Amino acid sequence: MRARSKRLFGPVLLTVAPQLVYTVPADRVALLKWIRLVTDPDTAHFFDLCMDVHDFAHALYWQASLPKRDILVDNEETVLHAGETLIAATSVDDVAVLWGSGAELLP
Repeated sequence: MRARSKRLFGPVLLTVAPQLVYTVPADRVALLKWIRLVTDPDTAHFFDLCMDVHDFAHALYWQASLPKRDILVDNEETVLHAGETLIAATSVDDVAVLWGSGAELLP
């Protein structure tokens, strides 16, 4: 297998409604290496990032507190398999932008 580093998703403007931000293509494995979240300077809120289902049991981040003017850059080492998805949401509409980067393993 060959690895190809790339931006996996983003920029995505997050809302309170959980939204699909990434799906691993067929016959691939993805490694989520880092996420970056930039928030609105006037609004503190919470952030969720989940695999496949928007609930606590599937969460990479659940109700993570993000203060005003926060930038979260976090090193991940999450492996995702073909067809798996990432779903994100915030507690306030249109106050956060999310990016994710990593690698896809090519067959």
